[in-house]
Amino acid sequence: MPRILNHVTVCRDGMHNAFTSLVHWQGAYWIAYRKADGHHSAADARICLSVSCDRVRWREVAHIKVPGDNRDPRFVVVDEHRLALLFPNAPGCIRGADGPETHEQWITFSEDGYRWEKPRRILPEHHHLFRVRKHKGTYYGLDCYREGTLRRLELRASPDLLKWERLCQVGADDQGLNESDMVFLPDGEAWIVSRTECEPKHALFCSAKPPYIDWHVESLGARIHAPAILEHNGKLYVAGRCLPEAIGETAWPFGHSLCIWELTRGKVAPVLRIPATGDCTYPGFIKDPEGRLCISYYSQHAYYLGIVPPFHARVTKEPNKLDKTPMSGYAADIYFAEIELP
Repeated sequence: MPRILNHVTVCRDGMHNAFTSLVHWQGAYWIAYRKADGHHSAADARICLSVSCDRVRWREVAHIKVPGDNRDPRFVVVDEHRLALLFPNAPGCIRGADGPETHEQWITFSEDGYRWEKPRRILPEHHHLFRVRKHKGTYYGLDCYREGTLRRLELRASPDLLKWERLCQVGADDQGLNESDMVFLPDGEAWIVSRTECEPKHALFCSAKPPYIDWHVESLGARIHAPAILEHNGKLYVAGRCLPEAIGETAWPFGHSLCIWELTRGKVAPVLRIPATGDCTYPGFIKDPEGRLCISYYSQHAYYLGIVPPFHARVTKEPNKLDKTPMSGYAADIYFAEIELP
């Protein structure tokens, strides 16, 4: 029976903590996320890393920063002694000013998770590797090309995470594919689940045989943002942002939430919804060496549901008066959960 086995708050500090990645590496669980003052931010935005050995107690142990809006971190385990972290940066967003919305792809490496190499840029402007998967010794990157209103998904390959070769475009420009994840089947076929901004904004299912150049694309009939795919017990599951009412949930009137669907060829079926609302989700989704299914994500539900007061009171210059600044517009928390799936 699908259910939540354990659920903990990793970070709640009044900041906008968002866009998670999760790995099990060197005997510990690592979550990367972006800390800033809002969904779109500037000089203060940085990548944060928290670690836990028991899945309950979490410590923030490292920060990574380049000038601009750092966001969407993605772990890639190179081997037991080396961990990579990829993240896009919007260099135009500096010192509180909203500059042109461009993206630059950066990468850094660590041997212990605490100390990280100086980040380096690895792709041309406007390119963003949303997720990276390794298959038969090659890294495959799902590259979201963004320029103005254009959203395009390109597939790239690399032997070392540093030099990337463009293989093809997945889908057409008018389909607007962007945030995506990829899985390889035992026979070598590849599947992609991709978010789209084209109405009715239903995620797209893409499939291709090696060498992964000719892709078949069809609608999944469900809204899935920031998809993360996981294999478990011979089945495939995809986690991502959902619309609760679209999956039969009528007791959650706050817009988006987080759902896990079972994924089959060209189809998804919801199996578990996890508490999240507001500006939320962007999950990390893994199976650890002991077979536990673990998920990380961000959410504002503590503020929407009144668990945490929706206002942060600050002393003003006038005696005995407070400035009550709404927190729900920008505060978001990081969560970790262990779950059970069929």
